[in-house]
Amino acid sequence: MEQHPVPRNISSFQFHLVGDMTLRQFFYLAAGIGIAIVFYKAVPIPIVNIALAGASALGGFAFAFLPIQDRPLDKWLLLFIKSIFSPTQYLWRKEGIPPEILTRATIIHIKVTSPINILAHKEAQEKLRLYLATIPAAPHEIINAAEKKYIDKTLSLFDSTPVILNTIGKTPPSPTPTPIPNISPFQPATLPPTKDVPSEPAVNLQTQAIPSVSPPTADRSLLSQQLKNLASEKEALENELRKLQQEMEKSKSPQIIKPRLEAQKEPTIKAFTAKTASSELGLPYIPQIPNIIVGIIKDPQRKLLPNIILTIKDKSGLPLRALKTNKLGQFATATPLPNGIYFLEIEDPLKRFVFDIAEITLSGKIFLPIEIIARGEKELIREQLTKDLFGSANI
Repeated sequence: MEQHPVPRNISSFQFHLVGDMTLRQFFYLAAGIGIAIVFYKAVPIPIVNIALAGASALGGFAFAFLPIQDRPLDKWLLLFIKSIFSPTQYLWRKEGIPPEILTRATIIHIKVTSPINILAHKEAQEKLRLYLATIPAAPHEIINAAEKKYIDKTLSLFDSTPVILNTIGKTPPSPTPTPIPNISPFQPATLPPTKDVPSEPAVNLQTQAIPSVSPPTADRSLLSQQLKNLASEKEALENELRKLQQEMEKSKSPQIIKPRLEAQKEPTIKAFTAKTASSELGLPYIPQIPNIIVGIIKDPQRKLLPNIILTIKDKSGLPLRALKTNKLGQFATATPLPNGIYFLEIEDPLKRFVFDIAEITLSGKIFLPIEIIARGEKELIREQLTKDLFGSANI
């Protein structure tokens, strides 16, 4: 168990009699010596009187100058006596009179159901049981004879084998029926008799003749020609849809642009000189270490874009650096890159803007700061319309 020092009383002044000895210590020491003198004089036995006198003197000295864990012996003695005589088990007894609301007698009203309601409830339960008994356990699937005949006729156009027709209550159309052996007759299921739907008697088809129907050659050739036309139209539509998807992806994909100082059209990626970087871009300083990429990112309205992710990749597409713009839309690499050609890819985590890919060439010189302008949805639509009307998005 961890021990903690006892707080000292520093608020009151204690009188020191001799040196650091207080008046209380002097009292304990004097009492111990006085009791030792009394034992030495009063006890007639020589060895016993010396032992009692020494114990009394040592006790007075211990009470005066030997504290245990910064606590005097008299405090330990008082606490020991209290712990012996203090109770170790307490019993809780309820005292006082409980409030009247807790002892008040309550009246519980029990509503008795009338015999008429009980009888009506039992009748309703019996009706529900009889209705549930009439419902079949599994639903019956019955194909109407007309529907079955239409389906068989449609399937016969694709196969020249004889088709089994269900002719219930009808005379076969062929005057010379040919029975087909080893084929189980089609036996429709019947619904259980109810009040609303009368049951239909099952018809035994074993005694009826099943004709063989051969599809007309003209209908079959016409249907095959229509299928071929549909297949060719489907293939043409798929090719056209594939071309449209490729054009849309190409229009949305970022372009690789080299930063230039001058251009006929306002570019999305533009380089600045050391003089114009602080005035137009707002950069406080330009790094004097070669191959340090510095720049700023803005939206189409020339507002700063913070928290934009930038990835620097080499020619093989391997990522080398990952950057993020600050609150002012600025970014910069911490260490220089080796000489070579790099591609700077920009991504908006909120998917609001699209950026072109900047092609950067480092040759051991001070890299000029660049400004990257995002392309919004309006710019993409304008470029697509320009491309559709004039054939090129750069006109």
